Amino acid sequence: DYPQMISQFTLFLGAGMSVRKAWFKMVEEYEKRRDRKGSRIAYEEMSYTMHEIQGGVTEGECYERFGSRCGLPAYRRFGALLSQNLRKGGRGMNELLKREAADGGQKKTGQEVGGGSRNKDAGADVPDAGGGTDYDCGSGIFYDTDLRGGNK
Repeated sequence: DYPQMISQFTLFLGAGMSVRKAWFKMVEEYEKRRDRKGSRIAYEEMSYTMHEIQGGVTEGECYERFGSRCGLPAYRRFGALLSQNLRKGGRGMNELLKREAADGGQKKTGQEVGGGSRNKDAGADVPDAGGGTDYDCGSGIFYDTDLRGGNK
């Protein structure tokens, strides 16, 4: 999902949307198709992040928390990039995201989204992506039954 997520985000930014509006639009589109195509943890985390923003948590903090909750380096980079964009401005943001989409599709770690936790501070106790787990990314669907309280 990562390369497609970044590509869609880049498309929305290129169309003139703000980071926040692009994020909310992606969540809106995901929620429309969720019943037909099933739940995707990365997009569920985007939805959670949207609700945090709507609840008054600062955007930058929310994007960084998103990356930490997802638990994969690519998503942490994405969250940090969005947060940095808010602090320093967005020059070259589209180019960085295009590069990230290209790189993200090639950097398979053998892990799936969901290694982080909503109950932890951003960046705290984030699992190491180098440590092998028995997550399965072959299907492209991000399931982590351990995150949901089930068995791996």
